[in-house]
Amino acid sequence: MGPRLQSLRYENDGQLPSLIAGLTSTHKEGPYWDFKREWHRDKAKLLHDIICLANNPEGEVALLIIGIDESADYTVYDLNQHPDNRMNTQQLNDMLHKVRWADAVPPVRVVSTFLEDGCVDTIIIEPDDEGVPYRLNADYTYTEKRNGKTIGKTVVRAGTIYSREQDSNVPVDSTASPLATERLWRRHFGLDKTPLERLPRLLKDSRKWQRTWPVMPRDDEGGGYSYYHEDFPEFTFVRKYEEDKGACEYFMLASPFFDHPHWWQARFYYHQTMLCFIDGAYSDHLWIPAPTWSTIGDSRDFWDFSRVIHYGYYLANSIEDVLISFELDESKEGKTAQWDLQRVRTMIPVFQDRAEKDDFERWVLARWDYYLECCKNQQKSFFLSKRTGKGINEEIASNLEKQARCSTTLVDLLAYFRLSS
Repeated sequence: MGPRLQSLRYENDGQLPSLIAGLTSTHKEGPYWDFKREWHRDKAKLLHDIICLANNPEGEVALLIIGIDESADYTVYDLNQHPDNRMNTQQLNDMLHKVRWADAVPPVRVVSTFLEDGCVDTIIIEPDDEGVPYRLNADYTYTEKRNGKTIGKTVVRAGTIYSREQDSNVPVDSTASPLATERLWRRHFGLDKTPLERLPRLLKDSRKWQRTWPVMPRDDEGGGYSYYHEDFPEFTFVRKYEEDKGACEYFMLASPFFDHPHWWQARFYYHQTMLCFIDGAYSDHLWIPAPTWSTIGDSRDFWDFSRVIHYGYYLANSIEDVLISFELDESKEGKTAQWDLQRVRTMIPVFQDRAEKDDFERWVLARWDYYLECCKNQQKSFFLSKRTGKGINEEIASNLEKQARCSTTLVDLLAYFRLSS
């Protein structure tokens, strides 16, 4: 794919006007985008289009752009003037959930975009690798009748894998090529990813991880313990106690019983190669991966909460985000860790990606007085035990408690930010 098309990929809804203009200027369809003049009357054809795009070979966010007339030099066909069969997100999802799927339903939503020459609708399809290849468990048939007589019938067939071939759909009465089908199944099982890319998905099911002895020398020092994945035993990890690390961070206040830091480092191996390591600390029953740090405001005075907030965050589906739920399996800590996890989720924001994090930080900074008011009125409270270890005086303890409340306020505001975006 050429450099120009490399830049024509979906990033966010705000980018849609320029993205649609760029795609239409190519005067062709592509592996992850398709144009339609108007909304489908034949719901089976709409379903077929969605499945093909959801199984696109690029694994990209796919776009079914409705309101572009290919026969008129890819000009806008204003849907506000031609609203027949138009659907919103709720209506489209209602239709899809009435279909009998073999596994997952493709995540879709409808976004209306007002361009210079009129309004177009874009069905944004965000395929999940675990869901591909999307396929049906029963035939879906649409029969078109006129004056009581059948004039056409479209059948999307059960078990058939549909996809895109360059700029076209696999025909509804055909199936994807063996190579395209293999690529989709490799995505499904994560076999097209590097070991490090596969790790978060493997960690999601902690029941699959069984206790074993440490793989590498010295990993058992300090009470370290190890796990291996029962399906892919080449993946192992060990948590090793860090006796020389004594820093106290605000996320440790997730447990009201916290009295001093218990730092443990998680080390992840593929065969005998270390993929990565992650520092974290126990808060009662839950091992909490240390979040990534960020700053909003004037960072010159670390503890001036009226001017700055230093807070930790996770990215959704990152190793840290997935790992925090690892202990909830009954073969580990089980339900005893659930309460601590709920507290962490109220303290540490989880962003969908770095773009959302950056947008949110700008949003907070533009509403700084409102943020300060919310911090002042924050109802959740956090306290350090008076038994806290050496080096934690009353001033540091107070600052950590304030930091926890401010970070909790950011979690509250993130939910508001998403609703208002």
